[in-house]
Amino acid sequence: MEATLYAEYAGWKVKGQVDHLLLATGELLDFKLTSTYKVKPGQPPREWVEQTNIYRRMLEREKGMSIPAVAILAILRDWSKSQSRRSQDYPQAPVIRLEVPLWTPEQADAFIEERVRLHQAAEPASCTEADVWAKPAKWAVHKRGAAKAIRVFDNPIDAEQLASTASSLYVEYRPGEAVRCQDWCQVAHLCPQWQTDPRNKRIPSVEESLFNG
Repeated sequence: MEATLYAEYAGWKVKGQVDHLLLATGELLDFKLTSTYKVKPGQPPREWVEQTNIYRRMLEREKGMSIPAVAILAILRDWSKSQSRRSQDYPQAPVIRLEVPLWTPEQADAFIEERVRLHQAAEPASCTEADVWAKPAKWAVHKRGAAKAIRVFDNPIDAEQLASTASSLYVEYRPGEAVRCQDWCQVAHLCPQWQTDPRNKRIPSVEESLFNG
């Protein structure tokens, strides 16, 4: 069944929407329509662990239920059968189950209260690199005339060292990205942190230029 939950933390009411709860076993399931890239390591992303552990704690606290297991059922919209045959590291089915590591009640309560207090603060806290889905800068070594890089490095020294072995090689710098800010955050254009972030290379659209100029 699907269940809506409410709990009070730091004087605010928190709402949670549980996807599926198996009453016979107390197992909590959450469904995600996602990409294979998101689940490639075989572990649920941090935000999914946080979300489902919040639901689990609310069920324990408000409903008195014992939840012995939490899992994500990830539906992979871009899954490829041919790629699954080529690599055992690739998900072997279009729907996979990811077990969620469980928090203690103290961990869950502390996390929820911390998030509520961040929302209550007069000034918003700065986003962390994890919050903005940061991708670090890279240095790619290319052969002239070839579209694909020979190797990609995390630092310029190793890249330059390889490029120096042949005159046909050169180094391409790939700047870091804040993926969430660039592509997903709906209030990035209002965010003072993002306005001063050196990764912010966004060019305003014609419509924005007309109406904000």
